[in-house]
Amino acid sequence: MNNLRKKIVSAAVAASLLGGSLVAFAGTDAGEQLKAWYNAQFTQSTNSIVSTLTNYFNTTYKQNLLSWFNSLKSSSVSAITNHASTTLTNSTNTINNYANTYIGQINTAKQNILDNMATDYSKFEEGKKTWGTAEMNKEQEKRQGEINTAVTNEFNTQKTSLENSLNTTKESAVSSLESAIKNAKDAIIAEIATNEATTTTNLKNFLDTQISTRKTQMETTSQELVNAKMVAITEAANDIVDAAKAELDALIQGINK
Repeated sequence: MNNLRKKIVSAAVAASLLGGSLVAFAGTDAGEQLKAWYNAQFTQSTNSIVSTLTNYFNTTYKQNLLSWFNSLKSSSVSAITNHASTTLTNSTNTINNYANTYIGQINTAKQNILDNMATDYSKFEEGKKTWGTAEMNKEQEKRQGEINTAVTNEFNTQKTSLENSLNTTKESAVSSLESAIKNAKDAIIAEIATNEATTTTNLKNFLDTQISTRKTQMETTSQELVNAKMVAITEAANDIVDAAKAELDALIQGINK
């Protein structure tokens, strides 16, 4: 805080001596500085959330879902790629043909304008230069005298007033700014901690629910397929058993023949 106080005091003294430097000091936006500090804190917090969730996903679900995800992704991407390729070809031809018509018209008009532009501007420029030079000479001489007198008088008045005002308010401004910065940081840090914990918990719960729902759906579909195949296997075995029994019965019946 002492360093901040010294920098502000030094800037105020330099501004009172040099005039123009005061504008730069007075224009400093404290809100932007606080917002920049908050942005850094927010980025650090969200990076922590992403790191926690990434580790949670990798250690809990990644291996089980990777194979299923790659298959779904491949078929989806292929469908989009094929459609996009056909659409791109047709749309490109339409756009190019339409644009070429206008391009030809624009090029013709452009050339006509460029051919006459230098002459148009040359005539305009010469006329305005002659008139402008005479008028500016007269006005400059008159107004410069007025400016010199007004600026000198106002400088003397404002310099005295400025020095007195700044010396009175300087310490109050520094103290108020320090308090505002501290209060703002304390409030933001507390709110960040609350939001970080809530957001992390919400996202974990969302991920758990999503994974559980999809596992249940896949288990149901898989079990239905297994059951169907088991029935098919049983039916095939029964057919073979019935055929074998019939063939064996025939052999027994034919022993005495």
